[in-house]
Amino acid sequence: MRGLEVFYSKALRYFEEAEGSEDEFKWFVGARLMWFGLYRNEVRLRLKMIEEISMRIRGRVLDVGSDAGFPALVMFLSGNTSEVIGIETTW
Repeated sequence: MRGLEVFYSKALRYFEEAEGSEDEFKWFVGARLMWFGLYRNEVRLRLKMIEEISMRIRGRVLDVGSDAGFPALVMFLSGNTSEVIGIETTW
């Protein structure tokens, strides 16, 4: 999926700008992999849902609860949108 590749390459770039190394980034992401077995079906369903939505949307999109922004990025990369805004609360 192109969106995942773009998302992680941008995430790595921002991580490095925050003075993190690529190895640290891989460890940080890899630490979450231990949960994959428990959430495999949910992850696949969410990815399928994001792909389906990105094929159907048109125009402007507001992604409320955008988290790290992956859904918003995929919707933007679909080429079907004129503008995508992702918002998330901070603690």
